[in-house]
Amino acid sequence: MPTEPFPQNPQAPFLRMCYLLGDLLFLTALVFVSLALHPDFYHPYTALKYFTLAFFSLLFLPVICLILGFSQKRLFTGIFPYLVLGWLGALVLASVFAEKRSLAFQQTGFFIACAIFSFWAFLRAQNTKLLSRTAGIIGFICVLGVIYGFAQYNGEDFLSLDEPGKAVAFWGNANFASQFLILALPLMIAFFLTGPYRFLSFFVVLLALFHLMLLKSRGGILGVMAGFLFLGACLFYLYSRRKSGPELRLIRFSPLIVVILILGILLTGFTFLFLQHWDLAKEMGTAVTPEPDSNRYRLLAWMASLKMALDNPVLGVGPNNYRFLHPLYASEELWHLQGIFSQVRHVRAHNDYINILCEAGIVGLGMFLCVLGWLALRFYRALRDHSRSWNQQFFLVGLGAGVVSTMAQSVFDFNLFNPSSGLVFWIVAGFLAGTCHAPVSSDLKPRRTPVFALILLIVSVLFLFFIPGRLMLNFRGERLLRKADIHFKGKNYTKAGALASSVLAKDPKNIDAAILLADSLRNIEGKEKQAIQAYQYWARLDPYFVPIYNRMGESYFRLGDRDKARQAFEKALSINPHSVPVLLNLGNIALGAHKPEIAISYYKRSDLVGGDLVEQNQAQYGVALMQLKKYEQAIPRLEQGVPYMEESIPFILELLGDCYVFTERYEDARETYIIALLFGKNPKLLKKVNNLRGSDPKNLRGQTFGVRPYKLYKFKRSSP
Repeated sequence: MPTEPFPQNPQAPFLRMCYLLGDLLFLTALVFVSLALHPDFYHPYTALKYFTLAFFSLLFLPVICLILGFSQKRLFTGIFPYLVLGWLGALVLASVFAEKRSLAFQQTGFFIACAIFSFWAFLRAQNTKLLSRTAGIIGFICVLGVIYGFAQYNGEDFLSLDEPGKAVAFWGNANFASQFLILALPLMIAFFLTGPYRFLSFFVVLLALFHLMLLKSRGGILGVMAGFLFLGACLFYLYSRRKSGPELRLIRFSPLIVVILILGILLTGFTFLFLQHWDLAKEMGTAVTPEPDSNRYRLLAWMASLKMALDNPVLGVGPNNYRFLHPLYASEELWHLQGIFSQVRHVRAHNDYINILCEAGIVGLGMFLCVLGWLALRFYRALRDHSRSWNQQFFLVGLGAGVVSTMAQSVFDFNLFNPSSGLVFWIVAGFLAGTCHAPVSSDLKPRRTPVFALILLIVSVLFLFFIPGRLMLNFRGERLLRKADIHFKGKNYTKAGALASSVLAKDPKNIDAAILLADSLRNIEGKEKQAIQAYQYWARLDPYFVPIYNRMGESYFRLGDRDKARQAFEKALSINPHSVPVLLNLGNIALGAHKPEIAISYYKRSDLVGGDLVEQNQAQYGVALMQLKKYEQAIPRLEQGVPYMEESIPFILELLGDCYVFTERYEDARETYIIALLFGKNPKLLKKVNNLRGSDPKNLRGQTFGVRPYKLYKFKRSSP
């Protein structure tokens, strides 16, 4: 694979500068997009990656335009760029007809940016220096990732993690980190088999495997296993079929190599013992069975997504619109499992192919499969071309294995929609397409494309005028929302609401700002009406999100409007019939209205899902049972609920004592009343204690004890 010579024409120095500038932008973007994170951002692991990718792609467009305009040879001779353009065209068309166009075009812009880097990789694939430097940078990122990840695993981190103690490194999620690693590993193995830095590549492979074990991602391990199997099969095919050419010697053993191999075996083989990960083997055994709840959850999510695709078959619901419409297609069992996993929103389909089908329809998925099919066909033909050197074949197999690993994990997760793994996938796909493609024949007549290059240059200049302003608006919004979030967590709701309102004034469709504004107003005394208006505005942006109506109902309740509160809760329940907070709130409203039968029906439904909120609501459940004179059943509920009712502990203890009396557990009743008196003097309680001491307890049941209206009942908010 010889290094691509620069064109021999009067513009050669200028083109050389353009190529060097393009390579520099390409490699710099790969580093910054992969490593970018910022604690002052509302989305610390993703926002800066998207901004960085958009910034470098905007700088890339003029460079590509200049090369297209001044080059006198055919640059894009294969159909790979045109297939990718067809897929992007399908996404743009789906965005035009999407319900939320601005969000749809944001996601489409991400794929366009990835395609720009993929085109550059395709254009420069014949340049082995760029491929080697790309692999070196990916290896460098892997090394930094495992160092940072190991620190996180041991509790050292400067960011607040959703999954504390997991080695997520610069990616913020175990699955996202594994998605990057499964792309890097096959490429590192290819460079270990050939290339000037074999030892370094092998060391990176060991560290990446170590990091993958720390992550314990089933999808990542399945993906890397698929890539390794594919890599091994291709290498076996090459070695068995190739009869001519130089002899292949992969490893020349030396004392240094033996030491590295021993260290590698110790590092990877004993990782399970060192980290006590023996349960990982059992967990991997459940990866392909429907029994575990997590697998069942994925299957049900796929079924709901296919229903969405059937309703929108041609162009789908539009990019980035899946999460807003998914609640309309979720089954009761899916809602039930979503409550078990405490998942407030189902963002993706956990399958890239189904997700593309839902958001871009048959057209979008068909174009994407055409890209993959063309890559597979060209790879097969290139693999059978024995005129290529061993180094060329190894590069080819490593790139192909990276694509196969990602496509295998894409069956169980969403790889293409994450900034780091999505960008690296399209870069690897571009290199693979360019490596598979035959070199341009010198007999072809040179063709210049100044008109197309001029049009593309004008478009890129327009982008440079309009897009940066939008990016800066989002950038400032992320910073302000982070400050608002800090104030909100510090219970400074007035300041949090003011910051969120300022973001919403400049970006009226910012859902994160609408969330923080509404929740801040809900927690400010006397701002219930403004909170309801904020929730109604949020509902217009996100009409099928259950917590909106649940929190709106709580605000109505605080205003004393129980009818509208119940209507808001019932609206939430119509979307998600298994929402524990909504069920508890409806039960509590019924209890406050002295309708214990209705309250108990809601409490029973919440018990089927379970969770912390159900445990916290046991006292209310006990009160409802007591109103129905089911004292034996009420006692364990009241006992369990006492610690969660700090403001009403004396009252709950009094009720518990009454239940003990009605079940003839008089000694327990007396002790419970005495404990209740420790919280303050209560003449009624004193009378009950004295009656228990001075009379026959059997004669007291109809005198001083009985079920009375519970005026001290206090509505308990159940969020989210």
